[in-house]
Amino acid sequence: MASIAHSFSRPFSHDSLEFDLAVSMGICMYPEDGRDATTLIANAESAMSQAKAEPGTSYKYYDRKTVEVATHRVALEGALRRAVERGELFLQYQPIADVRTGAILATEALVRWRHPEFGLMSPDKFIPIADETGLIISIGEWVLREACRQTRDWQNLGFSNLGISVNVSAVQFAQTLLLAQIKDTLKYSGLEPQFLEVEITESVLVRDAETTASTLKALKDMGVCIAMDDFGTDYSSLSHLKRFPIDTLKIDKSFTQDICGKHDGTSIVPAIAALVRSLDLSLVAEGVETFEQREFLEMQQFDGMQGYLLSGPLQSDQVVRFLGGGA
Repeated sequence: MASIAHSFSRPFSHDSLEFDLAVSMGICMYPEDGRDATTLIANAESAMSQAKAEPGTSYKYYDRKTVEVATHRVALEGALRRAVERGELFLQYQPIADVRTGAILATEALVRWRHPEFGLMSPDKFIPIADETGLIISIGEWVLREACRQTRDWQNLGFSNLGISVNVSAVQFAQTLLLAQIKDTLKYSGLEPQFLEVEITESVLVRDAETTASTLKALKDMGVCIAMDDFGTDYSSLSHLKRFPIDTLKIDKSFTQDICGKHDGTSIVPAIAALVRSLDLSLVAEGVETFEQREFLEMQQFDGMQGYLLSGPLQSDQVVRFLGGGA
């Protein structure tokens, strides 16, 4: 196969013209990959499809495991398209508290999928598929509406200052209808805009800086709060914090886990805290699991904390019990 591929590395001449061609080849072996012509051809075509995914001339051998993974992904994509209408998606809510007082400030909405065959699906198994296929737009709209509606219901129960934080992916943020969706959702739910916080990652900020800045400004003009999630794990830059109208930084749990260990978190976290204070932003730590971490964060004048020291993700009825009579 290497010799065949090499033969296509040189241009072909015809009528004084030269043509550069690339070839994609799929290979399967008898009898391991099939015992009849129909099966062998089908499996060779499957391997060729994988070869086509690579640039230039390429060849791939049939790999049963790779095909099974691809088939499983296709099945998941089809099921995910029907998940919203079938009511298979649901939200859990993880509380965010004041570091100093422990008072609950808000919850973060986390989407979950209970697949009828595979059971409870981890978000890292279906959110990337939703992003790649564009399904995240309809899923994200549903999450936003449900989270705001639920938060307004909790406020009506007496938890009047409770806010909600909702993640918005780069794919969602790039769509032109996002602002209209958020405006309509606030009107539909009756939630005041200051109680909604939109969480974005740093990757959102670098995709189209001009459009992003305009969208964030429009959200701020609406009264919606903006948080940068997973700060420090992507394209961290001081210019981002100065250029865009961000209210809150959420530092990634990897930094929180290091602040009482043998790593460099005890030096990085204070540096981040000093930077945030200079910019007059709020600072929230994710992944807080111990009292020692909380004490360290309090000394560094953090505003909020989120993690299993406080609570893991809760069902909506569990949130009410968690809040108790502290409205």
